[in-house]
Amino acid sequence: MGRGAGQFSQQSAQTRRTEVMVELGDFLYKLLPRATPEAIGEVVLRIVDKAIYLKNAMSEEQALYHCFWIDYGEEHNENCTEVANEDETGRVLLCTFPGLARTIKKDNEVSDVLVVKARAMLESAFEMEE
Repeated sequence: MGRGAGQFSQQSAQTRRTEVMVELGDFLYKLLPRATPEAIGEVVLRIVDKAIYLKNAMSEEQALYHCFWIDYGEEHNENCTEVANEDETGRVLLCTFPGLARTIKKDNEVSDVLVVKARAMLESAFEMEE
């Protein structure tokens, strides 16, 4: 289904890509008025093309990729969770961004492979000093 949708949307994809590049370029130019239009154009081109590539890859294999959240109270696991400050300790207080994993089926065995770690804040991030 993902491949079929990708083929069907090719007609409007190029037009929408151009529109997004113009909108993002205008936005970045307002944020970075000293940057040259050429520099902003290069960055916008890279961002948009990488986003489209990722979207297409995930659409083709959408059954294999899945997002995951780290639940409140879970133990911090460095293998699947990043924290902003390495000094943080304790259990997970708040998951701030989901992780991305891919399910692989090989020889009737199913395994998950981490693609992007989830981000979280641990309990010590909110402790009050006396």
